[in-house]
Amino acid sequence: AVLAGRVDEALGFLLAEYDLDQLIAEYPKPVAAHLVGISMGGGLGIGLHQTRRVGAPGTRLAMPEVAIGLWPDVGVCFELARTPGHVGEHLAMTGQTIDGASGYWAGLLDECPGADAEASWLAGASGWIDECYAADDAVTIVDALAGHPHPDARASAEIIGTRSPFSVALALRAVRRARELPDVAAVLDQDRALARTAMSDPADFVEGVRARIVDRDDRPRWRHARLADVEEAEVAARFVG
Repeated sequence: AVLAGRVDEALGFLLAEYDLDQLIAEYPKPVAAHLVGISMGGGLGIGLHQTRRVGAPGTRLAMPEVAIGLWPDVGVCFELARTPGHVGEHLAMTGQTIDGASGYWAGLLDECPGADAEASWLAGASGWIDECYAADDAVTIVDALAGHPHPDARASAEIIGTRSPFSVALALRAVRRARELPDVAAVLDQDRALARTAMSDPADFVEGVRARIVDRDDRPRWRHARLADVEEAEVAARFVG
């Protein structure tokens, strides 16, 4: 719809999706989600807000929206903000996929039979993640990652470099704001505001969908060439929608 210029239609879809996520989060009866296989994006909005989240070692979890010019939405910043240390910032800014053991260690899953949480990749990476993502702004975070001796930290800097610079800055702010919000409903209100402002200026989203999904040339031409070109005032304005 966005590629065809039907922005109102795309916004309507997002708002309806968030309403469903809120219905699930506030459902009066216990509901269990079995997140087996690939659970990403909108699937996590449905799965993570359930009463009980059950995964498997082969589960794959991700919020990869920064790769298509959006931010980690569907209320999932609530859960990301409550992972240990700065893990939420890392997952939001990179859009990295993690397995069931890492999801269990991070508290995104309540059960993961057969998984060793303490031996997971994310548990082992938490040291350099907390060190690098403690900075106040996205540019300093990426510089810390790029200069870190651990190869996975440097690889994360390279991954972020392929994402929409504006989306990366927006994702960082969204997670940190969500840390101060009381519940999923409040985070979904934040997402509604972000959706309205994003669909009023959808250039990066259009380009991300073109490059990653339609043409698949994997060469998006983002509005900002570098993360350093993103102004904090522009990011802050997106939250007023």
